[in-house]
Amino acid sequence: MEPGLIIAGAAGVAGLGIGLGTAVRLIPVYVSARGELKDFEGSSRAAVYDDIEMLERERRYLGSPPGRKRDSSIVGIYESALRHTRACASPDFRWHRVRPYELRAAG
Repeated sequence: MEPGLIIAGAAGVAGLGIGLGTAVRLIPVYVSARGELKDFEGSSRAAVYDDIEMLERERRYLGSPPGRKRDSSIVGIYESALRHTRACASPDFRWHRVRPYELRAAG
């Protein structure tokens, strides 16, 4: 037989042995963890952790709420003036006066 084939076969058998040995050790751990998880889901501690998770999710969204990004430089209205961000083309003209206009129906 070729030496490369013998080495590949030996590596395959070694890998299979490692995988089976790991599975034999981890299956009892999985079974016990599954039982503990079922007991935990019905407990009062699970409800507390759910409340904590909800509060953390709300706290994370305070800094950057979900939705699309603002595509306008207007950040607010103060009395009858629009307030722009510093990204405005001219930093000297960040206040714009709003004048009332009547809308007329076309036609």
